[in-house]
Amino acid sequence: MNIHIGSNGGPPSTQFDESQPAGSSGAHRWWDSPALPRVGGIAGMVSPLPLLAAGWITATAGQNLRQNGFPWAATLAAILTATCVLGLTALHSMRWAAPLRAAGLVTAAALLAIAGFFTALGTEDLLATLASTPRFLSNNEAITSIGTLTGSILTLIVTPLGLAVIGIATFRSGLLSRTGRLSAVAVAPCLVLGALVSAAATSAPVAAAWVPVLAACWFLLGRDLLRSRR
Repeated sequence: MNIHIGSNGGPPSTQFDESQPAGSSGAHRWWDSPALPRVGGIAGMVSPLPLLAAGWITATAGQNLRQNGFPWAATLAAILTATCVLGLTALHSMRWAAPLRAAGLVTAAALLAIAGFFTALGTEDLLATLASTPRFLSNNEAITSIGTLTGSILTLIVTPLGLAVIGIATFRSGLLSRTGRLSAVAVAPCLVLGALVSAAATSAPVAAAWVPVLAACWFLLGRDLLRSRR
């Protein structure tokens, strides 16, 4: 809103600046932070390290989600990719409507919930290894069933759908390079196809063969996000 003094001593007039979105009133919003896309870009570039570590553990020790350090690698990967999603959402905040920003928040929340799931499994394994405490989560059939169902829904439905929406919006926006936009689109199908390959694989190395592709997608997306400018 701009206030102008009228000519010839007339009363002041009030004009609204239409360049600012309605309802913003200058309030600071989380997606307005200029540092968030850069932080998300760094997180995306670093995320291949825990992803590849989880793939290596799977290839060498088998598909055991509870032991051998896999939960901690999966936790770190989920946190880093969630941060990358938030950075990507912040980059497009001026162009994306509220539903798309909500999709970014839901996707990041789903990834953080997955991180919490694996944190619980990793803590249980650590206590059982160091203090010989009983594996309450793993030995409780009800908790195991609920956790498996919730994890499957988050991993195979909520997260891929959110990543698909964000990837398509990113591709259409043109704020990233062609490589970054293609990587954003490829993350969701790579995650789903990788999960299906892991479920159908007859050997541990085959079950982890898709992980380097997913890691490359996140790295390329993070690199372009780090280089981006609003």
